[in-house]
Amino acid sequence: MSIDIKRSFEDVHDFLDDSDNDPLWQTSVVESRRDSGGAIQVGTVYHVKAKFLGRLWEQDWQVIEHDADEHHWKAKTTSGPLQMTAELRYSEIDGGTRVTRSLEVDVGHFFKLAGPVVERTIQREFNTDFEILKDILENQE
Repeated sequence: MSIDIKRSFEDVHDFLDDSDNDPLWQTSVVESRRDSGGAIQVGTVYHVKAKFLGRLWEQDWQVIEHDADEHHWKAKTTSGPLQMTAELRYSEIDGGTRVTRSLEVDVGHFFKLAGPVVERTIQREFNTDFEILKDILENQE
């Protein structure tokens, strides 16, 4: 899923790169903190508390790919009830920045029967999250 935001690459990147902002635009995230100091790189760890399907879950995420020009990162969960891999790509476009976000979820035995419901719920959340992100960044001073 992608969205075009009428803000500079630097503004969009800086906002999304700050995990303190995650609860502002990700509807399921209650708290997000980076547990690793220094610059974001492969190996950086985040701890996230999120509410999903009426439950509060805690998960650790680890960055598994991060390019030097800051246009792409990928992370996977290392703990929690669901195995997930998330990816974010930034592209400079005329008049702003395109953000592309993807998420792969292995529902495993935890939600085996509810897999399609989980996928639809995540897709709806992604749509809402991107609307919130666009609104925040395009209306921010």
